[in-house]
Amino acid sequence: MKRVPLITAAILSSMVVLASCTEEQKPPPTAAAPRLSSAVTTQPGVAGGMTEDSYIVQAVVKEVDLINRHVTLQDSGGEKFTFTAGPEIKNLQQLHVNDKVTATFARRIVVTVRSNDDPASYSRESLEATARVGAKPGMLVAEESKHVAVVTAINSDARTADLKFDSGTAYGVPVRSDVEMSKYKVGDNVIIRVTRALTVLTETPTP
Repeated sequence: MKRVPLITAAILSSMVVLASCTEEQKPPPTAAAPRLSSAVTTQPGVAGGMTEDSYIVQAVVKEVDLINRHVTLQDSGGEKFTFTAGPEIKNLQQLHVNDKVTATFARRIVVTVRSNDDPASYSRESLEATARVGAKPGMLVAEESKHVAVVTAINSDARTADLKFDSGTAYGVPVRSDVEMSKYKVGDNVIIRVTRALTVLTETPTP
C-alpha cells in the first residue's frame, strides 16, 4: 500500500468538518496534489527576519456515516482515510459524498533582536474556532508561542551568537553575512514568535 507523508495524514485527520452538495450524475471530483510554499523576508543589515511556510492538502469525501460519525476521505493519490468526527463538529449532516475538503497548515516565524535586557521567558496562546450550527462547515486552530532568549556571547570572527533560553539551554546560532554585528551586544534579547494555524474549508461541487 502506498504510504503518504506523516504531515499529510495528520492534516487529513483534521478534515472532518464540511459542506453540502446537490445530487447529480457527473464525473466524481478529484483532489489536487499537495502544495508546499516557503518564503523568507529579511531587512539588510538587521538581525532576524521572517519565515513563512504553508502546506495545502485537498481531499474528496467518499463516505459519510452519520450514525457512527465516520468520514472517509480520498487524497490526490487515491489513498483513503477514515476518521471519526468528534462532538465539536456540529455540521456533520451537511457533509456529503464528493464534497472537497481543503486544509492549509501555515507557520510563521518572526525573529527580532532588541536591547531590552529582559530575562529569558516562554509563553503560549491558542485559539480554536468551529462553524456555527447551520453555517458552512469550517475550522480554525491557531497557536502562537513566544521565546525570549538572552545573548550570552558574540563571536564576530565566526559570525555566531550564543543564546540562552528560559529552560537554561544555550544554543550557538549563525549570523547572516550582511548583519552589522557591532550593533548588538551581550545581554540583548532575541524574541522568537512562532505562529501555527490549521484552517479547514469545504467546497461544494459545482453543479
